[in-house]
Amino acid sequence: MCIAKTTAMVLSVMAISVAHVCPARAADTIETWGVGATDVDFYSGLDGVGLSRAEGSIFGDIMLGYGLVDGLSAYVGQKITGNTFFTGGSGATYLGLFGTPVDTNHFDLDLFLGFDLGGVGYDEFGVTPMVELNFDLDPNRLSWGAYVRAGFRLHGHNLSEDEQTPQWETHTTLATVLGTYYTIARSHQILLEFDFAWKRLRGADERELEIGGVALGYNVTLSDRIELIHQVYLDIPQSGETFNAGFMMGLIFTLPSVKR
Repeated sequence: MCIAKTTAMVLSVMAISVAHVCPARAADTIETWGVGATDVDFYSGLDGVGLSRAEGSIFGDIMLGYGLVDGLSAYVGQKITGNTFFTGGSGATYLGLFGTPVDTNHFDLDLFLGFDLGGVGYDEFGVTPMVELNFDLDPNRLSWGAYVRAGFRLHGHNLSEDEQTPQWETHTTLATVLGTYYTIARSHQILLEFDFAWKRLRGADERELEIGGVALGYNVTLSDRIELIHQVYLDIPQSGETFNAGFMMGLIFTLPSVKR
């Protein structure tokens, strides 16, 4: 059987600057589920390895997806995060729709619309339209392929601790992921991704280019219903930052629709 495309990272393109309110980041390509099929993704990992314990984080993420109609799926998920002292915890809830309006043997176009709510006190809200274009040398993804994913995220939060006099700050982020994969065996696939983002504070003229890092993925299809995900993320230091890394493992369970 061929390597399955998944949606473990439906919003991962935004993970550069807003990782605390986004699903777990996984190097992978994307495809909708079959009509009536149910998908469950579970991830856990460490971020900020190489930084102080207070700056590093531990996270867990679970997502439920469902194939609505042919070429259109929906998902909802929950992520929890804390530092390595097991304090400073926060959570994020996210949901969205994605579909494939163009699906050929070698080129696919996927469109997304996601919403998320998170931050400390659940006071941060985000909206993310996103697009992915991918090329597969083999129609069943048994060879080599490449993809580009770009998303525009609008999000904000309250700067004031006084609930009576809120000071709202709204950000826009244009984030991009460049990725490629190679299927080394029928059930084994390696992936490489590079991400970066343009950020802008509403009302300000200054824009900031933020270089994210490089993600190395190794995904294994264990059966028709189970896929095992591994990833190492290497942050690229910028403006005096300290080099750090992240590690993640995940399991994807896909339950096909019940045929009557």
